[in-house]
Amino acid sequence: MTFEYITKRFEETIGFNWLPEEATESEFKRVVASIGEPNEVSKTRFADLLCEIVCDKLDLYNKEIKFFIDTVAKKSIFFNYQEKLTIRGLFLKGDKAGLSRLLRKRKLNDAQTVVDRISIYSNEQIIGTLSETIKDDQNYDAILNSVFSALVFSLFERDAILSYYTHNKYRNQRFYSFLKERYPVKYEREHALSILKVDDTLLQSSRDYSLLLSTVCNYLQQEYKRLQNYCYTGIIIDPLTIDGESIQWRLYSDLVLYATKFIEERLKIGYFHPAKIQETTKRYIPNIDLEKADFSIANTGFTYKDCFILNSEQMCQEGDVVASSYRILVLFQKNKRDEEIIPCPECLSDNVRGNSYPILGVKSWECHNPLCPDKSKYNRGKRYSMSSIIKQEAIEDPSSTIDKNLLSEWRLDVISQKGIESVIDYLIRFYSFFGDTVHLYNMPSIGEEHAGRFLTYTDVPVHKSKKLLDFFDSAFFHRFSILDVSRNEQTFENISEIDGVEIYNGNCRDVLQSMPCNRFDGAITSPPYYNAKEYSHWPNIYCYLYDMYNHAAEVYRTLKPGAYFLYNIFDYFDNENNVVQSAMGEGRMILGAYIINLFRKIGFTIQDNIIWYKGHIQGHRSTNQGNNSPYYQAPLNCYEHILCFRKPGKQLSPIDFPKIVNIYPVIKIVKGVNILGHTAPYPIQLARILTSRIKGVVLDPYAGSFTTSRAASLDSINSVSIEMSKEYCQLGKRLLAQQENTLFKFL
Repeated sequence: MTFEYITKRFEETIGFNWLPEEATESEFKRVVASIGEPNEVSKTRFADLLCEIVCDKLDLYNKEIKFFIDTVAKKSIFFNYQEKLTIRGLFLKGDKAGLSRLLRKRKLNDAQTVVDRISIYSNEQIIGTLSETIKDDQNYDAILNSVFSALVFSLFERDAILSYYTHNKYRNQRFYSFLKERYPVKYEREHALSILKVDDTLLQSSRDYSLLLSTVCNYLQQEYKRLQNYCYTGIIIDPLTIDGESIQWRLYSDLVLYATKFIEERLKIGYFHPAKIQETTKRYIPNIDLEKADFSIANTGFTYKDCFILNSEQMCQEGDVVASSYRILVLFQKNKRDEEIIPCPECLSDNVRGNSYPILGVKSWECHNPLCPDKSKYNRGKRYSMSSIIKQEAIEDPSSTIDKNLLSEWRLDVISQKGIESVIDYLIRFYSFFGDTVHLYNMPSIGEEHAGRFLTYTDVPVHKSKKLLDFFDSAFFHRFSILDVSRNEQTFENISEIDGVEIYNGNCRDVLQSMPCNRFDGAITSPPYYNAKEYSHWPNIYCYLYDMYNHAAEVYRTLKPGAYFLYNIFDYFDNENNVVQSAMGEGRMILGAYIINLFRKIGFTIQDNIIWYKGHIQGHRSTNQGNNSPYYQAPLNCYEHILCFRKPGKQLSPIDFPKIVNIYPVIKIVKGVNILGHTAPYPIQLARILTSRIKGVVLDPYAGSFTTSRAASLDSINSVSIEMSKEYCQLGKRLLAQQENTLFKFL
């Protein structure tokens, strides 16, 4: 069939005259010159192929497919990804008999009843829908080109045309297998996952914290080189102490900061604008040393994915408290920028262009082959990345499928009663392929093979040089760890009307500067989260951390020696705006790691981290997008940090805090109305973790809805609350007055 013949047949089928793009004709002729013209098909087969493509491009069967899957789901029959693809293909072909066979295979008794309720479009209806669509759409020419290109591609014998684009005889195989043959070194899976256990054995070998940290940093640096791109490393941190002081969360902070920022690059790439970032930061932090900060450097590294709390006890009911220790599992992904061309997964053509970076370090490509059958409705080329291809391979390989019971067990990021072997099993099944080689460091042996993966075991040697620790005094930290020595001479008045309760409306640093040293017996707060609410916006992460650093320095000064500062923070998703300003810079924040680092510089010790377990309330983050395969699994976040800092000294006695508390968040929205008046309150039970354990005066530098003051009143201690918002100050006064009136009634 010549191009002119196909075009004429196409026009006859759709019912009007139309000319395809010249690029499509030119590409057709190049293919024909190599492999010959496609064989002629009957008029009926031509129409069937065309209508199948129209249904696909216009998503004509989307509602019917959803109805089909939902109807069967009510009968407790659920389809995996491969089955859903099969179902879509059967709909596009109008194959009711195939759908019926599929349901009978899944042992659905009334399969025919379900299939009978499905509407299948005739070719006349499909062509009619296409005609109506292009009449009402100004981009009708793009729609027709998309349909026509896919039709032309489908008329060639598939293996022949794919052999043309691969410049080799094509063997029917999955795309990932094709890539492995094309780039055997780049896509081999000899280092597809690594897991390190940091425990007392490694600590004793290191003998001091600096050597332990240097050893872990060296591991991270080496693993970044060894791991295949877009693969994972997990680090398990046992409860560790040095001279009676816990170092578990100190190590967490240091290794997270190092892992995500240790690569220093002077990027010459369009999305990085260091001059703008420097200018923005300088306006906010006038006393910054630009030479030390050196904004021409972009800090990158692993992508921080998750932090699991591996609890040794069971927690079920609200109000439960866990006093025993827990492990931490930190998960990182290697996303190294790679400019090497990846051919189109559908047509295998190298006629592709670098499109964008959907995630920092992950390049996206777009197919520009005029004959590619996988173009969008409006004739845009397929967009894809190597990361998405790996995830697709995980879906298509049934040998890597994860058991649903295991998916359920690991659906949250607080896990109860899991031993080390269960954790290894989880990481292997969720973050590697069948047949991969997994490297275990400082781990107990679970055999040479597990779940179809090959395992290697290595003891990590102590890295005796501390040169890597120079990172913690690098330019990156000089962009925000800056003490503001200026003073605000403004005086502040106590606007409270309740004895033992002081309320100040103003910036907490300014207010605290007016107060004497060593005044407070403790402090607890939930600070404004970086760019998370309308009242808490900063130009970039440096400006936010600068404020948190200087506010905390005043809290430190006004606390008594030995006093505690409990700090509630959450590692949510946002953009640090320090490398790229667009959505590609969005990712899991590392606020907890930043705060621990800053507070330790001020002088605080990090005693512990109380895990605020909130249950199944963060439902916006999908667990697996409906797929039971590796690389799609992400736990629902169900906890926040309550970091326990202490000012050194013995004026106040040490306190043993619970390790995990199960407290449900404040219900503030009822029928769409905020009944409390604050957008981010935290439960009064959290504040009472501190107020019930101290005497004297408690401070809250970011009072919000005045939870701390109300908790202090319940525990008969005095409080000082500072809040910038006049509205929230008035809200706090009302809530305190309501609580006082309620308590008075019961005296």
